[in-house]
Amino acid sequence: MSNAWLKDKAVSENWLSQLGSERTVSNYRSDFPKWLRHINMTPSEQIQKRIKDLQSTDMKERRFFERELTALKHKLEPNYRESSVRSVIRTVQSFFKYNGMPLVLTSVDSKIKSTKQDTVIKLPSNEEIRAIYSHASKYLRCAMLLSYQSGFDGNDICTMQIQDFPQLTEGEHLFVIYKRNKTSVPTYTCFSVELLHDLKVCMTERGNPTHGYLVTSVHDKPFTSSTLNQLFSRLSEKVLGKKYVFKTLRKCYKREMNKAKIQDSEVKKTLIGHSIGVEANYSLWKSNPEPIIEAYNKMFPLLSINGARRSKEDITELKKKYEELKHAMALIYASAKEEGLAKLSFQNMTEIEKALGLTSEEKAKEESEESEHA
Repeated sequence: MSNAWLKDKAVSENWLSQLGSERTVSNYRSDFPKWLRHINMTPSEQIQKRIKDLQSTDMKERRFFERELTALKHKLEPNYRESSVRSVIRTVQSFFKYNGMPLVLTSVDSKIKSTKQDTVIKLPSNEEIRAIYSHASKYLRCAMLLSYQSGFDGNDICTMQIQDFPQLTEGEHLFVIYKRNKTSVPTYTCFSVELLHDLKVCMTERGNPTHGYLVTSVHDKPFTSSTLNQLFSRLSEKVLGKKYVFKTLRKCYKREMNKAKIQDSEVKKTLIGHSIGVEANYSLWKSNPEPIIEAYNKMFPLLSINGARRSKEDITELKKKYEELKHAMALIYASAKEEGLAKLSFQNMTEIEKALGLTSEEKAKEESEESEHA
């Protein structure tokens, strides 16, 4: 097939030129000819027919392109893997969406029954990510947390600017809005307290710049997605003996989201930067981010990799042991009161009682217990 279709206005002006990622454009250019051979219409002819079809009251006419895309799906299923078939469907949907005539596919339309199995991409566990993180440079750590704890991919991370996030202060999770580099769809998520701490360390070392790339290499040069992938793969193989790719971190973010059992599907799609849900709630999430923050707080115990989860458990255990120790010391104090402590001044005894946290009510209780033992 010739490349004449690339000069069609519906393609060149309305679609491919509007996409933010060269990789996405390349994938769409590769997949779209499969659809063109099947439908046997120019891109502009398709849009004109779609406009006409949507004015019809006949459901067969209104759903002409949905039915044709389903037919192409069935044609591809015997010879292509599921991911390849899904890629073609995604390409066609993108074409119609950017031309203002989105297709409406049902769950049955979208279901793929390919006879060829996809290669399963193994994902690192939280413990494995912790291990890689502990051996990573402070700059790579920031990139890792932006992906694993905020859901951004390598392209997003490599293009983020400091001025896009004017309030990078430590203390609590920071609600952020950022348009994904690949799709220009805004992602509503949070920068974790762990990420904010690591960013602060790097910013201080860089001289606290107010402009420029948010994440850079140790030489203050911007990362590229391929560099991030190489560094992460090399480090994972060195630390774990397994080679993981950087993009698995975003998949792990989605995995932890599913584990957290976030019920609101639109909130989930918003947190990962998918268009459904975001478009419907653009102004809502911006003015009322509480549902996003609440969902993120629910996810974070599963996302923490440098101690927040363990610290919480440790604090609970320490509080329990403190209460046990406090009770034991109070008993020792009560039994020794008539002996060595009796020789202490009233001020000394008051200070000891204060250190043990014995209020007048607790003192009365301890004295009551003492009389019962006597």
